[in-house]
Amino acid sequence: MSEQHSRSFQRIFARRDLFAGPARTGLLWSVLAALLLVGLLLVTGLLVGLLTDQGRLSAILTEDQAPRFERLTGQSLNWEAAREAVKPPELPPGAAAPPPDNRPPTQLVVVDDSGIIPSVWRLRDRPWGRALEWIVLRTPPLRSNVSALMVLLPALALLAVARLFALSRVNLQARRAALEAAQRLQKSIHRQALRLGPEDLNGETVAIAQRMFSVEARAISGILHERLRRQLRDPIELIAVIIVALAADPLLTLQWLLPLALAFYLWHRGRARFAQTRQLADDRIRGEFEQLGSWLNNSRLVRGYAMEANEHDAFDNQLRHFYQTVRQKTRLMDVPLWYGWLGAFAVGAAGVFLMLLLGTKVLSPAVELSFPGAVVFLATVPIGLEAARRLVELPRLNSELSVAANQVYRFLDAMPTVSQAVGARFLNPLSRALHFEGVTYHSPARKILLDHVDLKLDAGKTYAVVSLNPEEAKAFLLLLPRFLEPRSGRILFDGEDIAWVTLESLRAETVYVGADDPPFIGSVVQNIRAGGEFPLSKVIDAAKAVHAHNFISQLPQGYETTLLHGDDTLNVGQRFRLGLARALLREPALMVIEEPSRALDEDTKNYLADTYERLIPGRTIFFKPTRMSTLRRADAVIMLHQGRVIAVGPQARLLSEVPLYRHWEYMHFNEFRHASEN
Repeated sequence: MSEQHSRSFQRIFARRDLFAGPARTGLLWSVLAALLLVGLLLVTGLLVGLLTDQGRLSAILTEDQAPRFERLTGQSLNWEAAREAVKPPELPPGAAAPPPDNRPPTQLVVVDDSGIIPSVWRLRDRPWGRALEWIVLRTPPLRSNVSALMVLLPALALLAVARLFALSRVNLQARRAALEAAQRLQKSIHRQALRLGPEDLNGETVAIAQRMFSVEARAISGILHERLRRQLRDPIELIAVIIVALAADPLLTLQWLLPLALAFYLWHRGRARFAQTRQLADDRIRGEFEQLGSWLNNSRLVRGYAMEANEHDAFDNQLRHFYQTVRQKTRLMDVPLWYGWLGAFAVGAAGVFLMLLLGTKVLSPAVELSFPGAVVFLATVPIGLEAARRLVELPRLNSELSVAANQVYRFLDAMPTVSQAVGARFLNPLSRALHFEGVTYHSPARKILLDHVDLKLDAGKTYAVVSLNPEEAKAFLLLLPRFLEPRSGRILFDGEDIAWVTLESLRAETVYVGADDPPFIGSVVQNIRAGGEFPLSKVIDAAKAVHAHNFISQLPQGYETTLLHGDDTLNVGQRFRLGLARALLREPALMVIEEPSRALDEDTKNYLADTYERLIPGRTIFFKPTRMSTLRRADAVIMLHQGRVIAVGPQARLLSEVPLYRHWEYMHFNEFRHASEN
């Protein structure tokens, strides 16, 4: 994992997050699941012991073992006969005394129908032997066969269900932790979209933000959930099964660990190499198929010159040659697969060797490992191997997560070009003149949209800005409220450079109305107020001025109707009028209006002329027009081409004197052209 990917990964889910919140809770549930696994293995061993011994205990006891045995089985033993058996016989006078017998007295004791007592007696010297004795002494049903079976089976089922529940809690907490991380990430994406969105000329930034929000964040959540689930569960589970295996037979466990680890490593590497090699072979064969498929493209040429027979023969020869090549490449690609076969052989050899060790232990006359203990030991092996398999895949998940996170953080680390200058001053409303002074702007892709624009415009007039490249006109307009920052040059409001005024005062007096701005989540009143403190009467007056009051009143709850993002409650024209009401409520000195490019409803068409008549007096208006009536209404049309202002004047004069403007108007308003497009 590269350093950059590692940093991105740590920003999504730092190590300290494992011990806080849902991840910490999942860790506790994982510990409980591991303890339940230990209990499952122990109960399984006791059940196997019960079925194997059938409750029969045969033991040769010494006198010092008697109290513990009597306490466990409830039987009383008579040691008088055992002591007599070890006394030396009386000898005739003068006979030599035999060597003294120092063996302690012993006796054979056989107990039937004793439940799990034989298993407990075998485990009496193990660390948990006392605990098992304590359980048996306080649970009488465990001391007979049938009742012990009736206790162990439900206990086994109960432990299994409890473990499944604990594992489901681990999974749930891992999912919650992943969702919280994704939520934090999506909040950051939303915040960054708000910072970079005003600079978005062609919707590319919004598209990237939407992809980051919906696709990458969800993918990160899914990968992180799987990674956390494994990280929380598998290390603790692996430790638990190793402890159980060590408890069953420490020496055997140590003998198994190294061969098992080596076989597992070879198997895992061989499997990965096999998959990689096979994928490479498939990719090469697919490329050959695609090349061969190009023969299907010249059917018209073949049929036109009556070459069907020749073409088919040539194709048949090429196809035959292709399959010969494929077979050769497949054989060549299969050569490195010896690694996989070596891994399989190593696994098989290790399995035979390890089972030989286990069988020797079980079949030893000294009974070093009982059959139930061997069953428990073997049960730990697949559980441990599966946990190890999931753990060795963590680097792959980390890599996938880091790649996705790096894409997101490249977006999040992008810096907006617009920021408020230190010591910025308050801007007074525009009243005299607006001056573009050597303004240059190029897009993030380094495409020049404005090239040393020099333009002086009188305040209090209406302007329409047009260009063959729509991005040029939009960049020109977005510079006014400083949604974009010039690469060079200045924009002056009444001689004041707007780069040195507060953004709040600038945007209070320079309001941008987008072509199809979506509504905010909230009521119609909240949408028009847009966070401002305005009385309802002024809101209604603004709505009436732009002819929005009628359709608002017809909504289900009128001005209290809740609007949502992506809601189709309002059409394009109604959303546009809502945006005009929102702008008018602030009574700005300068208003930038981007007209919708989509068809407007009849009400909006009928009322828009009167709406503009109410908006225009007393302020400077800039239009990005899509209606001919708007062009004719403007005091001057500003024509941009290749980043330069090529004409400024009334629409009628530009139409007669500027060929490029005539071309632009034809492209946008010729009725025959639009009829053919429709």
